[in-house]
Amino acid sequence: MNPQRIILGVLGTLMVAAAMVTYFRTGITDENAVFLGVCSKVGFVLLTIFLAWPSLDGFIEKAPTLINGIALAALIFVAIRPRLLPLLVGGIVITLVVHFGLRFASSKLGK
Repeated sequence: MNPQRIILGVLGTLMVAAAMVTYFRTGITDENAVFLGVCSKVGFVLLTIFLAWPSLDGFIEKAPTLINGIALAALIFVAIRPRLLPLLVGGIVITLVVHFGLRFASSKLGK
């Protein structure tokens, strides 16, 4: 099994477990509401990626590391703040256009 997949699964499980333990010990209060929300949302997103890893494996291998990192960061940000989705989608589209535009331009100029 891929070590990166194991790390995602362990981190996701730990975050969901931390949210559950906090919730069952103290309930939802003003002090821990943000902690519970962030841990549960990000933990579930990481566990979803862990479960979908075999399907994503081919895409992850083909895409550049920078694109993979940006996509993972965007997923985590959307899990924390869903209202940022339009901004992040725009940023990802711009990043992809710049990346593939530069690759296309360099291949045309190199000939």
